[in-house]
Amino acid sequence: MTFVFDLTPTCVDTQPKEGKPERERERGRGRETTCVLIALFCFFSDIDEFQSIVGSFVGLVETLATAVDKEKMKAIGSRNLLKSIVKQREAKQQQLQALLVEKQAYLERYGVVMVCNAPLPKTHTHTH
Repeated sequence: MTFVFDLTPTCVDTQPKEGKPERERERGRGRETTCVLIALFCFFSDIDEFQSIVGSFVGLVETLATAVDKEKMKAIGSRNLLKSIVKQREAKQQQLQALLVEKQAYLERYGVVMVCNAPLPKTHTHTH
């Protein structure tokens, strides 16, 4: 809540002080003191309001920072999972390529030739 007071017309005595009786000057000083106190009250009220607004803003920024950090950690986790999946696939691919080389060597050893990746005919296995 902000209080706005126009202190100039009622609080500041614009007439010269010479020639006024002491009592009237005292009243003027009292009125000026009251105006200064009111201005101070308004100033401190504005400071309190400002501090409240800043506190709310700081709280909001902290909440957003926490949310951003949480999302950042999720993104890092997802990226690491993706890298892990890629490495697993690469390892599986290398494993399959090694198996293919092994099977090709087996077929060559026994004189079987593959043409155009055609499927091999089923052969009977000899058992003793």
